[in-house]
Amino acid sequence: MAHWALALTSITAPLGCRTPEPPPFPDHLAGYETEPTNTGFELMKQAGERAFRDADALLYRTHWTPGLRTQAIAKAQAALGMLRRTHRETFEFVYSPQPPLSENPARSGWRFLGTTLIWSAQDALEAGEGDRAVSDLLTTLRLAWDLFGGDALDANLGYTLIRRVQSTLWEAHARLSSEQLMRLSQGIEGILEQAPSVHQTLRHEEAAMLAAVQLIQDAFLDGALDEVAGTLQKETSRAFEYLKTLRSEPQEEQVEYFRRFAKEARDRISALHAIASEDTSQWRPTEAPTGERPWWRLAAQFFGASDGILDQYLFSLAVTRLIAVDALLLARLRSGERLPASLETLPELLRTDPYSGRDFLYHNLSVGYDLYSVGENRKDDRGLQAPGGELSDIVAPPRS
Repeated sequence: MAHWALALTSITAPLGCRTPEPPPFPDHLAGYETEPTNTGFELMKQAGERAFRDADALLYRTHWTPGLRTQAIAKAQAALGMLRRTHRETFEFVYSPQPPLSENPARSGWRFLGTTLIWSAQDALEAGEGDRAVSDLLTTLRLAWDLFGGDALDANLGYTLIRRVQSTLWEAHARLSSEQLMRLSQGIEGILEQAPSVHQTLRHEEAAMLAAVQLIQDAFLDGALDEVAGTLQKETSRAFEYLKTLRSEPQEEQVEYFRRFAKEARDRISALHAIASEDTSQWRPTEAPTGERPWWRLAAQFFGASDGILDQYLFSLAVTRLIAVDALLLARLRSGERLPASLETLPELLRTDPYSGRDFLYHNLSVGYDLYSVGENRKDDRGLQAPGGELSDIVAPPRS
């Protein structure tokens, strides 16, 4: 027995001195759960993918002749029919993180559909077809707000569509009848009642940011850094040079680099969630990250889109509400009714300026009215230009 004990001692002693295993590289998306699928989103996705296929060579055009514009509207009709059906279905945006810079056919199709809807609404207004114009406008705004349920790139597309409605269609609402204006306002109220919270956009953008970290980590482990670097801006080259030197360091340091890179993504979104939990009138910019950040060039490439989410959401909310309130007031004006002395009798969901937390600024002029939001600087500038040249207030078209 003594010989066996001695043998066991000689075997187990070296095992006790074994070097600890290095920490594993994390799966940065391990905790993310995709929303359950639903009929409304499946239709919206299919519509985007159908538009992507049908648009073909027109998909990425930036200059349009009248003939090409008409052709694009015709090519979009099948997909638009699918998109309009989403209005009759339960809808929630279903977000699945994808590697950054990969093509998203549905998103490209949604962009094409939004463009053709705005053109179609313009054509309808010119032709005096108010009912069709209202239908196209509501479909555009519904698509825009549904897109805020995705990540920052989806939300940016929704914001861009609302910007285009503001710049190309809002003034033309005066061509609509009082009944059509009421339908427009009520339709917008329904859209806003179902609009996604900005917290959903932030949750999805965090997943998009972590997918970017995962892409870089996978390229680092697979020895494919040059391949990824070739698809990014030259400004990121030093970040890839650093990663190549990191390969000769202990695995503990490598894992810590990617852990901290991912933590910055989570910290940024956490800060935005905290701001978004306050009243919209209190939303403010976040503080820029500080300290040693050898991944900062990659963060600038992949995390920068998150910086615009709150601003784009606020602007879109202000413009959409203003369009609805303007339609209500204009309906009364067109039907010969008296204008209200204040906005207090209007639905609170519509009349509240997200920049101030109070009612939009409104002046009954007897023969018309002024209506506007205080805008990003949260001051009543009466539509005057700020020193930077931008309109500080968001102003409804003059009505009389």
